[in-house]
Amino acid sequence: MSVWKSPPAKATIIELPYWQPDETEQAKITLIPAGHILGSAQVLVESDVGRLLYTGDSKRRESLTCCEASYLKADTLVMECTFSLPRHAFPLVEETRAKILGLCMEALAGSQTPVLLAYSFGKSQELMAILSQESTETNQPIAAADSSAVTSQLNQAYTPTSPKLITTTTVIVQKPWDASAG
Repeated sequence: MSVWKSPPAKATIIELPYWQPDETEQAKITLIPAGHILGSAQVLVESDVGRLLYTGDSKRRESLTCCEASYLKADTLVMECTFSLPRHAFPLVEETRAKILGLCMEALAGSQTPVLLAYSFGKSQELMAILSQESTETNQPIAAADSSAVTSQLNQAYTPTSPKLITTTTVIVQKPWDASAG
């Protein structure tokens, strides 16, 4: 049995910042922030046929780790989204953050170590930013640690845009009531 393999297609890869259009003979292409995770983008394609906006996951809620999503009018909208159905209603961001912090503080008050699980890319960094922001605002150290080399590498990508993000893989948790800890 023989398998026919086609040669790889020739492609040009370019870096395209948000809002900076790239024009070809057929269309103008612009990347627009999607607000989902660091670097996520919607693609606006404008041509003689009209305006097409493609987006994968996007987030309309505030994020501590990526820029806010923008929305434009288009003749055609193509969406590939995980939770796009109306039945997926999530609590307010403030409620979610309050629950996360409440669980952590309750565990620490009981001399337990809180363990929170999250996806390696996006959710882990948002979670660590929430804990870092709380530590800064209350002057009570709440530390976060990632447990995988992958998450640690991804955190390094987030650092320039989220300077308060904790990026260490080893951590000492100082309990808020333990004044003797260094």
